[in-house]
Amino acid sequence: MVGRFYLPKWIVGWMFVSSLIVVWDATYILYRPRSMAGGDLFHIWGPYSNYILADKRYGDLQDGFGIAQSWLNLEEVALAVVSIFLHFIGSPAAVFFAFVSNLMCFHKTVCYFLTEYCSGLEYTGHSLTSGDNFTFWVTFVLPSSFWVIIPLLVCYSTGSHILATLRKWHYENSFEAKQASTQATKRK
Repeated sequence: MVGRFYLPKWIVGWMFVSSLIVVWDATYILYRPRSMAGGDLFHIWGPYSNYILADKRYGDLQDGFGIAQSWLNLEEVALAVVSIFLHFIGSPAAVFFAFVSNLMCFHKTVCYFLTEYCSGLEYTGHSLTSGDNFTFWVTFVLPSSFWVIIPLLVCYSTGSHILATLRKWHYENSFEAKQASTQATKRK
């Protein structure tokens, strides 16, 4: 029988807070134009009137990448919610769902950065060309970096746990372990 396992508090806290922010972000994109300035739901997403100045992808209603990424955000959140639930009932499966959710978050954010970089900074480069380095670095790069760094740390933590569990299981079920157990029984 597998004992109860609890995710570290910092991972549970990250997934909870991150999920709230990611749902808010994804629904901004999915509810456009109603969520934009002048829309009937803008009051929910007021701060985006500033962010859209740094990342114009948020204002491009025809940008399929941003829309697809928002749907993936919601899938990532669903996995995080499952992980948090499993954590609170003491299931070791919480580790797997935390790993998968954060791996998705990490790669989705890296893909977002790479897409922007490979397009010649199509949606964010205007800040740099106008000399507004502050907007580019502090409004776009810095906040987005949290969704690269922290998920990578979560993946390291949960991935290490998964690998240690697999190594233990493999050893306990390996031919050598069974042979050693058989020999120990014969000696008794």
